Amino acid sequence: MRIASHGTGTQGTHLFDNGVDTMRRARRRSRLIACLAVWAVALGVGLVGTGTIGGSADPAQAASGADFDPGMIISDAKFYDGDAMSQGDIQSFLQARVPSCASGYVCLRNYVESTPARAADSRCSSLQASRLSGADIVYWVGRACGVSQAALLVLLEKEQGLVTDSTPTDRQFRSATGYGCPDTAACDSLYYGFFNQVYNAAHQFKVYQSTPTRWNYQAGRSNRILWHPNADCGSSQVTIRNQATAGLYIYTPYQPNAAALRNLYGSGDSCSSYGNRNFWRLYTDWFGSTSDGPVSSFVKVATDDSVYLVSGGQKHPVTDFAVYQALSALGGSARSAARTSTRSPRASPHPSSCATRPTAPSAWCRATGSTRSPPATWSRRTATAARPPSRSTRASSARSRRSAP
Repeated sequence: MRIASHGTGTQGTHLFDNGVDTMRRARRRSRLIACLAVWAVALGVGLVGTGTIGGSADPAQAASGADFDPGMIISDAKFYDGDAMSQGDIQSFLQARVPSCASGYVCLRNYVESTPARAADSRCSSLQASRLSGADIVYWVGRACGVSQAALLVLLEKEQGLVTDSTPTDRQFRSATGYGCPDTAACDSLYYGFFNQVYNAAHQFKVYQSTPTRWNYQAGRSNRILWHPNADCGSSQVTIRNQATAGLYIYTPYQPNAAALRNLYGSGDSCSSYGNRNFWRLYTDWFGSTSDGPVSSFVKVATDDSVYLVSGGQKHPVTDFAVYQALSALGGSARSAARTSTRSPRASPHPSSCATRPTAPSAWCRATGSTRSPPATWSRRTATAARPPSRSTRASSARSRRSAP
């Protein structure tokens, strides 16, 4: 488990009051937080909302080929989370990957495009025509279609290396997500363009999700999956455990063989394929585990200051309210119980369940467990439709000057 000061909240101001006594209290709270973190690790729990997914974070963890599970490349909750990253998170992330672009090139971190309007359909909500940066496009498309911005960034890197390339070509932008680019033919020009690529890829993953039985690879059954486009390399049966993983196999219909997994950051053998291996490896390196850990939360009793850390159906008392306040400021999930109960209170919903509720802002939903609209005093991000601003304040940037190879 990793605790990081990624989120901010009203409780956070208590840590920065002036005065020597307050500074002493802050140091005491820091020690308490550290102790509670160790305690939480000992219990085998993860705190909802305390994971780091922001742009300036160090790699979340080093991937190991031994941990790759072909039946569950990424969980549904993490893949279909349209609130995974903010615009600021994405821009900071891109800048951290490429601190400076090579002279004469336009990198994803400073790419800008005039985007067309998209009407709403059963998979994605509407998007207005605008002029948006690369980070804005990833954010708004993810929000409109309910696909994780982190997953979209990984897809851009997996397909064209756009996230980390300081000398990208026009070709990389025009086929950014590999949409309309079969292994056995040239890319379809109908789908050229960065926005076009990001939108169509996200939309297609939602098509896979909404029509799961129409495709060759389906969750909940054994599927024959090739190792390589060359059928002579063979295949194996894989029981796909969730829809997001099925979607990745439909999009890239190969699995990594043992040689590809042994050399996780390099090449395998002549029968190795790397697409789904690289998706899993990149996500793990950048954002942490692709699976869902134990969902835990803080619960405060409404009638007094009793606070519990709830995990796995068990409640653990937090005896110092300062710890609750401090961890809430770090992004921990908390909700109030209507009354004290002799039973273990339920944990608040996973963040992805809040993201699917259009009537309540995710910050309100995650903080309270309520999917109803917040009170007028609530001041965090409002539940706006997934529409970008009508115009961008950023200067226009030209495409890369280097011609496509």
